[in-house]
Amino acid sequence: MPAAASPETCCRLEDEADGQVLALRGDWTLARLPELRAMLRALSIAPRRPLRLDGRDIGHLDSAGANHLISHLETLGIAFATLELSGFNHQSVALLG
Repeated sequence: MPAAASPETCCRLEDEADGQVLALRGDWTLARLPELRAMLRALSIAPRRPLRLDGRDIGHLDSAGANHLISHLETLGIAFATLELSGFNHQSVALLG
């Protein structure tokens, strides 16, 4: 049985004058993949607007969570090279890239 997402695990899309910010919170891991998929699908990310990923509130990020996030964005037509990353530690940046 998959682990239920904790109230702290979420993502929020914010519009700013210079683009969008996708703020990530909680654990982005294999155990949370079904919840992460649902959360990302529910967002209305505009692929033609600049996107910044804000990872300052991420608890744990593993390769499954990172791969799903990047794959989802690429499916929308958002290339990793165009993303601005903020608030991620070095290990998380390596997993994302």
